[in-house]
Amino acid sequence: MANSLYLDTNVYLSFYHLSNDDLEELDKLSVLTKSGSLSLYLPEQTKNEFYRNRDTKIADAIKRFKDNKFDNVFPQIVKDYDQEYKQMKQAVKELDKNKQIILEKIKGDIVDKKLKADLVIEELFKNAKVIQFSPSLLDNAKIRYDLGNPPGKNKSYGDAINWESLLSVVEDFDNFYFISDDKDYYSEYDINM
Repeated sequence: MANSLYLDTNVYLSFYHLSNDDLEELDKLSVLTKSGSLSLYLPEQTKNEFYRNRDTKIADAIKRFKDNKFDNVFPQIVKDYDQEYKQMKQAVKELDKNKQIILEKIKGDIVDKKLKADLVIEELFKNAKVIQFSPSLLDNAKIRYDLGNPPGKNKSYGDAINWESLLSVVEDFDNFYFISDDKDYYSEYDINM
């Protein structure tokens, strides 16, 4: 039987902080899902969470990029090395100029959903087995959450809906891989071992 996989919303959102090399590795995941050798499950809840939080994640990445500054202020002793000092001052100017150019290009790609991460995620979503939301999934998730059964946090049924969605369709959990960065999916025992 083919392996199956679930990527939590936080994993998709982390794609906006990965390097191009990492994103190229994720393209390989698309090839596996397209060929049928891997089934990627995508609850509608996960998809909605992703689109709801995409802009926030991108804004954070842009803020980090903007905040990463190299001041054009150097100690006096550096200025005694005229050639290198001038080259460094010029490099800082070029850095600032290129940073502004990149920010302008990024703005358009964000709006058009043409960032490399957008393209990779779009391909993964296209090849995924989407699990449609249903009122019974919500009912089961509410019961799970209200009884204190994991997963679930922050007074939200989202993780419980994702979990119930997976339980409703995954037939073989022996070949199922679940990737998340949420602590409500972790085993305290495993973390401390």
